[in-house]
Amino acid sequence: MSFGVGTSTTLFATGNYAFNNLAGTGNGYFDWGLPFFFGRRVFTAIANRATPAGLGPYYAF
Repeated sequence: MSFGVGTSTTLFATGNYAFNNLAGTGNGYFDWGLPFFFGRRVFTAIANRATPAGLGPYYAF
């Protein structure tokens, strides 16, 4: 899969709050950034709270 990633300093200087080409690395993982979630339904569950899918915490999309 190919995708473009912008320069964060340039993006942040625009004054916008959401970007379709912002991503980054973490401690042993890759952060796909907000573009991964655009157009998807995202669900979260609070830690130790019951849901139809089981106890939280979790993220689902």
